[in-house]
Amino acid sequence: MNGPVLVCYDVFDDGRRDRLRAALDEVADRFQQSGWLIPDAAGLDAHRAAAALEGLVAPADRLRIYAPCPACAREVRTVPLGPPLVRPAWIAD
Repeated sequence: MNGPVLVCYDVFDDGRRDRLRAALDEVADRFQQSGWLIPDAAGLDAHRAAAALEGLVAPADRLRIYAPCPACAREVRTVPLGPPLVRPAWIAD
């Protein structure tokens, strides 16, 4: 099954992290600092995404790639990024 595919990573080296980020930027939507969603349109499944990205990380790094089940995949959406949500903070005097 092709995408969507969820990619999360924890890469310790700046250079490796930059290369991984650049590779994902071509095919995925970033939703968090180290969280990306590869949409259906990219034509990748989890196995192909893993094969494409595994050479960019070292054994000490963590790279996780998940493919949601077909029922969940139908519900996955990305929306354009806008200004961050500002929530009121509680201040204790």
